[in-house]
Formats: sequence, structure tokens, C-alpha cells
Amino acid sequence: MAAFLRFSPKETTHLLLCDRMESLLLERYPSEWPASNAKAIVLSNAFMADATGAAPTTNGELVLGHLSNLTEDKGALRFLDLFARLRRQGLAVQAKLAGPAHEPRVKAAIEATKSEFPDTFNWLGPVYGSEKDAFYEEVDIFVFPSSYTNEAQPLVLLEALARGAAIITTDRGCMGCDHEGSPGVVFAEADFDAGAQRWIEELAADFDRAQLSGEAKKRFVSLKREAEQALAAVLNTI
Repeated sequence: MAAFLRFSPKETTHLLLCDRMESLLLERYPSEWPASNAKAIVLSNAFMADATGAAPTTNGELVLGHLSNLTEDKGALRFLDLFARLRRQGLAVQAKLAGPAHEPRVKAAIEATKSEFPDTFNWLGPVYGSEKDAFYEEVDIFVFPSSYTNEAQPLVLLEALARGAAIITTDRGCMGCDHEGSPGVVFAEADFDAGAQRWIEELAADFDRAQLSGEAKKRFVSLKREAEQALAAVLNTI
């Protein structure tokens, strides 16, 4: 990247996913970035997701969801552990997990969770199309405790928000920048386990599903509007 900045034409326009990326580029390349007179346009992935979904019901247990390639780095084990701790402490929550699992530790943890909580835990495997939409629409809180080194801006977080789910995630890539204003909470990785449990316990004590869903969808509409304006600016530049 340093070489690219040195040899690319002056005032080259760079497409970034969030404002944080520009500050990180300046931090990582403190001489090359300013010397190139680089221009930045922030274009979020939010323009690729749609705000759809049925209105939520106002009863039933709180549903936690996680959708990804189910790996330890992407947070599958931390999601399962969080759900198990909440259930063992008597909190009325359900968990829905979706995505393929290939890592032996993750597979074993899924099977153990299914065995311990057969009535409140459901692993759907890979989901696509209408099955994926149905998954999101049944989730109240989308949990994404990623520690993946190259995490940038997961589309699953935006899709979940668009369908009315609150977001609990780690501060990786653009996730903190994107979801600081979303219903839910963003944690430093070291604080996630205890913080997420405490936040869910507090929410469950006074839970309004319709209000939570409405706030999430409103936030997504704002993110999508900003992304569409940025896309128009990119097309005009081209």
C-alpha cells in the first residue's frame, strides 16, 4: 500500500467502507497518504441491503442470532458460550445459529449446546434466500463477537439491522464506526463476554420487541440513505 500511494497519480480517489478507514490509513501511512494528496470517498455496504421484514410480535422469549461461516475467529464459540451462560442463570432466551461449520471445535460445541438445550437452541446450517430472510426476522439481537484479523464491514450486521435486530458486536474494522448509533452495543474484544451478558440481562428485564425493531430499522434506513448518496458521488466521479 505504501508503494501504491507513492507511485499512483496525485489526488487518486480511494473508496473506503467507513470514516475510520481513512483515519487508520493516515495513521499507518503518515507520510505516504498526505504526500499523495489522496482523496477518499466513504461507500458503505449498506446500499446493498434492503429494509424488509414482517412486523415483530410482542411476546415470546428473547431470541439471539448468529450467522456467518461458523469459525472460532468469527465468534461462533463465544456466541454459544454466551447463550449457555444466560440459560444456566435462568434467563428466558433462545438462540438461532446459521451457517456452515467445518472447524472440529465449533462442531463439537454446537452438538454440546444442542444436547444441553434441545428446546431453545436451533442450528439451521447454511441458509439462503427466503430461509435467510426468515432467520433474520426471528432474531431480536444479532450477536457477532468477531476477532477475525481481516474483518472489515460484515454485510450480515447490516442485513440483521435492516430486519429489525439490535446489534452486539466487537470493535473490529468498521463495526464500531458503523454501529455506534445502532440499537445494541459495541464492545472491545476483551470486554465482550461479560459486557454482552450484562447488557442482555438488563434488556430482558424490560423488553419491548416492537420498539427495538423500529429503532433498528430506522437506523438502517439512515445508513442506507448515506450509502446511496455516496454511491451517487462515486458514479459522478467515474
